[in-house]
Amino acid sequence: MPYSYGEFKQEIKNHISSILPQTSKILDVGPGCGTYSHLLKEFGYIVDCVEIWEPYIHKFNLNQHYDNVHLSNVMDFDITPYEYIIMGDILEHLSSEDAILFLKKIEKNKQKVLVAVPYEYEQGEHEGNIFETHLQPDLTPEIMKLRYPNLKLLYGDNKYGYYINYNLNMKDILMQEYNNLTKTLKIPLFPQNHILINFVNGAKVEVKGENSKKYQIQFINKNNNKIIHESTISNNMWTKTNVQYFIDYKIIVKDLEENTITEHYFNAKDKKVYIHFASKALGDTIAWFPYAEEFRKKHQCELVVSTFHNEMFEENYPNIKFVKPGETQYDLYAMYEVGWHYNENQEINYNKNISNFREIGLQDCSSESLGISPIEIKPKLTYKNTGSTVKGDYVVIAPHGSAHAKYWNYEGGWQTVIDYLNNKGYKVVMITQEPLGDEWHDSKLGGTLTGVIDKTGNYPLSERANDMMNAKAFIGIGSGLSWLAWALNTPVVMISGFSEAYSEFKDCERISSPKNKCSGCFNRTQLDAGDWEWCPDHKGTSRIFECTKSITPDIVIAAIDRQLEKFS
Repeated sequence: MPYSYGEFKQEIKNHISSILPQTSKILDVGPGCGTYSHLLKEFGYIVDCVEIWEPYIHKFNLNQHYDNVHLSNVMDFDITPYEYIIMGDILEHLSSEDAILFLKKIEKNKQKVLVAVPYEYEQGEHEGNIFETHLQPDLTPEIMKLRYPNLKLLYGDNKYGYYINYNLNMKDILMQEYNNLTKTLKIPLFPQNHILINFVNGAKVEVKGENSKKYQIQFINKNNNKIIHESTISNNMWTKTNVQYFIDYKIIVKDLEENTITEHYFNAKDKKVYIHFASKALGDTIAWFPYAEEFRKKHQCELVVSTFHNEMFEENYPNIKFVKPGETQYDLYAMYEVGWHYNENQEINYNKNISNFREIGLQDCSSESLGISPIEIKPKLTYKNTGSTVKGDYVVIAPHGSAHAKYWNYEGGWQTVIDYLNNKGYKVVMITQEPLGDEWHDSKLGGTLTGVIDKTGNYPLSERANDMMNAKAFIGIGSGLSWLAWALNTPVVMISGFSEAYSEFKDCERISSPKNKCSGCFNRTQLDAGDWEWCPDHKGTSRIFECTKSITPDIVIAAIDRQLEKFS
C-alpha cells in the first residue's frame, strides 16, 4: 500500500537528523504518499525519490514534495549520487534475490540505508498496481537475520521493523533500547495471521494464525463490481465462492478488529494454473482445447492441462504441461474444469457453467468458462501428413454416430451421394469405427453401402487424420470425426438436423433441416444416451427423425459441389 506504518516515525526522524549533515542527499525508494519527505524536508536535505508506478506520482503530488522525482525500477536506477537510501516498505516487494543484489550494491557504494518492513504480511496488487504485491510475505525478525545478516534492527515491534547497515554511537544505542522497551506490549504476542487466497474451483480466502480476529470477505467481479459472495470469518477459518468458472476477481479482506483492508486482484502471471477438460468425447476435446492456450497467453501463467486425448496436442504446445486426468497437482493458484456440468437432479449446474450450454456453440462453452473472447479457433494437432494411401482424388465419409438422431436418416441418401461422387471421378473412403458389412449398423444407413473403399473398424486416429488431410473433402454428421476434419483444414460438409447451426463450427458447408420441419432437439432437451431411438418430440410417430429425413440428396450434393469448387 502507498501508506506507511505509523509507529516509530518520530524516532526515525530524530535518528536521521542526528546522523546526517544538512548537505546530505537522500533517496526515498518507492515513496508512496511521500511519508519520508514530510518527515525530513524541514532539515534542508535534498530528498529525491524513485517511483515505479506512475499513477502514484500524480495521485500524491510527489513533484511538490521531492526535489527530483524519477520514474524507474530501482534495480535499474543509478543510486551513486546519494549518501543515504530509504527503503520504507520496499524490501518485501522485491524478490529475495533482487533485494540481496540491491543491498550489496549499497554496501559496495559505502552508502547508509534504512530498511523498513512489515512482518508476515500477505498482499496482492492494489488498484491495478501489480508492484504492490509482496514477494517476501514471510519476513520476521528471525528471517531478516538469516536472509540479510548485514542489517541491524534499529526499532521495531511485533508487526514492523526498521533496519540499518551502519553502527550506532552510544547515545543512539541508549535511545534505541529505551524506545524499543517502551513500545513493547505487555500481553503475549502471536505472529501476524496469514491471509491465503487461491482460485482452485472457486475463489477461496483462508485466514491462518493465532491472533483472534474477525474478517469481512468480499468476492467482487471486477468487470461489473457485482459482489459474487460475501462472508465474515474468524482466524483459522475459510470461505469460498460456489462459482467455479473464471471471473476476474477483486477480493477485499477487511480486518474488523484493526479496521484495515487488504485487496487482492486475480493475477496469474508466472503462477501455476490447472485446466481440466472433463469430456472424453473427441469433438468436445478438439472444440474446447484451443482456449487453454489463449488463457495461457492472456495471463502469462504456468499452465497445466489434462485432456483424455493429450497426444493430439502435446508436440505443438510446448509451453503447456500435459498431465493425465486425475493426476494430483500441487501449489495451484487457480483451477478450472471445462465441461457440460449437471446437478444431481440433472439440471444444468450454473456454478460451473455460465450459460445454458445447449443455447451456445460448443466452443463457446470453453471460451466463456475461461474468460476468453468467443472467436472460432482451430487447435494445432500433432498428426503428420505421411502421404495418401489412396490413388487419385477421393472424398472421405463418416456416416455413423453415437445416437440415431445424429444420423442422416433420408432413406438411400448416402448411397445416392456415393454414386454421384463416383460418377464425377471421385473415390469414396469410409472411415468410421462402426464396420461396413455389419447388418445392424448397415441398417441405419439403408443397407450395406457400395462403391466405397472400406477403411472402417479400429484404426488409430493418426491414420484417420492422414486420410482426411489427403482428401478433397469430408462428409459427415455432428460427430467427433467432423471436428477432427475441421481442425485439420479438410473442407467439411456436415449434415445435422438434431442440432442448431450455431452448435458446431462455422467453417464448413452445414446442411440443416428445412425451415418447416422439426429440428434442434439437442439444443432444447438433454440427450438420453441410453435410448438409441431418442427423438423427444416425435418418437413412436411417423415424424420420428423428420429433421434429417427431410434433407434430400440433392441438397447434400449441392453443398458438396460448393465445397469441391471452393477448394479445387
